[in-house]
Amino acid sequence: MLWSAVTFGPLISRTAPRVVPVIALRPVWPLPDPPPQGASLPETESKGGTVGWKGAARRFRSMPSMNRPGVTAMKFSIILPVLDEAEIIEETLRRVRRQAPEAEILVVDGGSRDDTVRRAAAYCRVLKSEPGRANQLNRGARAAGGDWLLFLHADTRLPDNFPAAIAAAERRGLRVGAFRLRIAGTHPLLPLSSLGANLRSRFRRIFLGDQAMFIRRELFHELGGFPVQPLLEDYAFSLRLKRRPIPFYLSPLKVETSGRRWEQAGFFHTWWQMRRIFRLYHRLGEAALPAQLYRHLR
Repeated sequence: MLWSAVTFGPLISRTAPRVVPVIALRPVWPLPDPPPQGASLPETESKGGTVGWKGAARRFRSMPSMNRPGVTAMKFSIILPVLDEAEIIEETLRRVRRQAPEAEILVVDGGSRDDTVRRAAAYCRVLKSEPGRANQLNRGARAAGGDWLLFLHADTRLPDNFPAAIAAAERRGLRVGAFRLRIAGTHPLLPLSSLGANLRSRFRRIFLGDQAMFIRRELFHELGGFPVQPLLEDYAFSLRLKRRPIPFYLSPLKVETSGRRWEQAGFFHTWWQMRRIFRLYHRLGEAALPAQLYRHLR
């Protein structure tokens, strides 16, 4: 466990003319998710063994997600916006169904021309939506019945114990969160891009759709859902959250997203185009972005 010392100032004793420094210890965020209330510790750990609390936390995180106390009681919906994802949709849905068999899964199709809808219908409920990822996400959120909404891209892999992240946010009284990111691929600089995304999330409270945001349903609707725009709806939603004093939970767990866009277009070309898009967005707004740039974020 990491700790940082904070000096609150000198405390002057009433009985002696001496100064006693008062030191408080606070945990450096984020800490490992602690076991929920009532979870039993291994015998050697509960008796003060060398493994201690951190070992108990690791053991808790290694438990199958549905065997953990406090996880099965949650109701959450997983919303997947798709467009021509026939090649990967079945693998994604099989994995999510295995990881969270009790979850509601909603696939929202934005006009696929391949076999995506038929393949997805074998695993979950499929909804139709107007084109555009924001429309698809909002359509799924309106139809969802879970207390928590988790928005997942078809090419993103959730960690096996991902329900524990939602449970951790709920125990802390937080209403929105996301995962750390790992971009899968062969290019040696992809870990650097992942690091940049994780630092942005931690220090600027900005996240993108690849990080599988999860949020309480009532908060999502209170904020008006995702802004309806051709791209950067996830970034715009992050900015909307940031403007309000809403605590944000960044899970220590990592999702893995495909690096296919980076490898197909080239790492440096993709990096430059994304920087260009974000700069234009901040200067001129979403409407000023050239349509030919959309493919770099889709």
